[in-house]
This record gives sequence, structure tokens and C-alpha cells, in this order.
Amino acid sequence: DKPGKKGYKLKMTKPSKKKAVKERTIENETETEQETQAPHTAYPSKKWSTEQDAALRIAVEHYQGKNWKAIAEAVPGRTHVHCLQRWKKVLQPALV
Repeated sequence: DKPGKKGYKLKMTKPSKKKAVKERTIENETETEQETQAPHTAYPSKKWSTEQDAALRIAVEHYQGKNWKAIAEAVPGRTHVHCLQRWKKVLQPALV
């Protein structure tokens, strides 16, 4: 038989569940959450300082806005995503 024709069946197998089931308790749930969530101290949510803005402007000029990971290394406490968003949404001279 050809695919899509009557009588053609695909066999689907379910993955096996051989892991031991741990009793669900508040302690277990919070342990699991803590293991899977990023630590809150990695990139604390805080306002941009004038020093960070200045460092971002200098780094963007130096790298001509092309290497955001290198730009972020010049801005303490910020990732390349933070820097790109700050530049595109707030600091970019075309916006002012």
C-alpha cells in the first residue's frame, strides 16, 4: 500500500517510562524549580546607569555596531541581548 491510502497504518511507539516516580511534595517542587530556573543574581534586573550607557556608546562606535558579544564585554553586567535592545530602542542616534 502507498502512504495516504486506506489500510496503510503507521505504528507509533510510546517512550518507556522506567524512571522511579518521586512523591510530589512542596520541598520536591521547589527543588525542581530552583534547579531549572536561572539564578536571579546572574543578570539582576536593574536600570541602566549613565556609565553603562556611555560604555555602550563607545563600544558600539568602536565595533561599528557589528559584534554585539564583543560590545557586551565592554558593558559590565549586561549581555549582548541587553546591549542590542538598549541601543536599538533607546540610544541609537537615529531615534533621537
